[in-house]
Amino acid sequence: MYSILYSKCVYTAGMWINNRALFPSQEYACLSTWQSLISCDSDYYPLMSSDLEGSRKTNSKFYFESATPVPSFTLCIAVGKWDSKVLAPISESFLSKNAKQFECFHDTPCPITYCLNEVLPCTIYAPTSRLQLVYDNLKFTLHRCVDVLKKFLGPHPFYRMDIVLFPASSQDLAFANPNILFLSESFLSNDYRFILKLVHEISHSWFGLLIGAKDWTEEWLSEGFATFVEDLLIEELIENENPKEIREIRYRMRLSTLKSELAHTDKNLQALRPNKGEDVYENEEVKFIKNGMNPEKQFTQVHYLKGYFLLSYLYEYSGAESFKLFLREYVMLYHGSMVNSKDVLTLFFRMNPQLEDPIKFNDTYLYKVWLDSAELPECLTERLDENNTLYKQCLEAEKFWKGLKLRKSRKKRKIDFSQIRKMNCFQLELLLDLIIRWTSKRMNTQCMKHLNEVYRFDECNADIRHRWSELVIRTDYAPAFDELRNFLLNNQAMGVYLYGEASILGSRRLKSLVIECFRAIEDEMEEGARKAVRVMLFGEE
Repeated sequence: MYSILYSKCVYTAGMWINNRALFPSQEYACLSTWQSLISCDSDYYPLMSSDLEGSRKTNSKFYFESATPVPSFTLCIAVGKWDSKVLAPISESFLSKNAKQFECFHDTPCPITYCLNEVLPCTIYAPTSRLQLVYDNLKFTLHRCVDVLKKFLGPHPFYRMDIVLFPASSQDLAFANPNILFLSESFLSNDYRFILKLVHEISHSWFGLLIGAKDWTEEWLSEGFATFVEDLLIEELIENENPKEIREIRYRMRLSTLKSELAHTDKNLQALRPNKGEDVYENEEVKFIKNGMNPEKQFTQVHYLKGYFLLSYLYEYSGAESFKLFLREYVMLYHGSMVNSKDVLTLFFRMNPQLEDPIKFNDTYLYKVWLDSAELPECLTERLDENNTLYKQCLEAEKFWKGLKLRKSRKKRKIDFSQIRKMNCFQLELLLDLIIRWTSKRMNTQCMKHLNEVYRFDECNADIRHRWSELVIRTDYAPAFDELRNFLLNNQAMGVYLYGEASILGSRRLKSLVIECFRAIEDEMEEGARKAVRVMLFGEE
């Protein structure tokens, strides 16, 4: 990949072949060790998902090795002109002195190289001009997130965690690998949203890497678990806010997103278990991945959201403490293994036999309603406590802006914004979602101006700026077109949806703007994203 900021660099996302590896390996339930020797120019530095840091053999050759058996699709490489900085805990409170003891069930010596240090070794690699930015975002958060996860799940299953900054052209916001975590600038922010996203990515060390999926199409075993862990540990991660109310708001937004996605995506992409438990072999020698090269699959969140709701359903059915014990047992029993959905449900009912009902609640019911169906389970409904203060504040703010939109007066008058309460990042996301529902091109331009002045969207995280960009498109708000242009150029992992919105709803001027943006970066874009945007804008394959 090439960009002015990064000079030349290589990283192995491999999304177009549904694979993160340097080579297209989609093997079934295969674990292996590996060795590697990389040659590169002397001013470049390579990184790999090896157990230990690469040892320099000569000025231009580096040796890497993984003695831990891992699926070969987790092998990753990054080469660039990095600067680096060690990330040490800022406070003693980040040290995992109270991490739970881990019990291994392997008959032979455990194959996993756990980090038993109090502090997980971590080094940041980024272009010199971005190194301090990444460091400042992570210095108070990374070790705290690791600490919380270690207390809950046991020692970190890999010896270190290198942080590598993605170029803007990456179609991933973040990507977890053994010993390496890729982050994009779009991922970074200084709010609670960032903390929860970070704990999601770090939790992949357990869910997705330590325990992998036998069947590639059952991605919920990685993404659903990681999304659920965000909310499970919210009390440990967020201070000075009501965690229960935040969880309810996020539940509502996720349900709204899932409903929208199920209404607009192919049914083949909507089931958590597309193969319905059947072997992924097409015949004795050839293996296949459903939708493995379907570009639409990159932009779906079904496995994140539907998987999250399934685990939330089991959590509520069994109770908080019982479900935490189940997750803990799941990690101890299956670490270093490949699993499928059946393994998850078998263990759940083995640990909670009293919950099993031959009609209403058993593995057959969960397969039919949750895992094999493309429909939204009937039991999945919006749930918000009528006394949720944070949600009430959002509704009050929506009412204010909706009322302001409807006011028509030629006389200039001072508007009282004091009733608009200061909002946290989750409330602001929800408020914009609410406004987007009823807004149109008739929305008052002055209202848009005041909205931007009050909440200063250019200073918010990328998720909020994405929603603001969508609102700009829907209202054809020209004063913010430069903000939209900057978002599309510098947040490519989040911009694909906006091209589609602009092509359908945008004015001629707006359509020209997004085409200009696409032309400027199309050579940098990953193949799947480039083809998807080209179809949106020009109707071409």
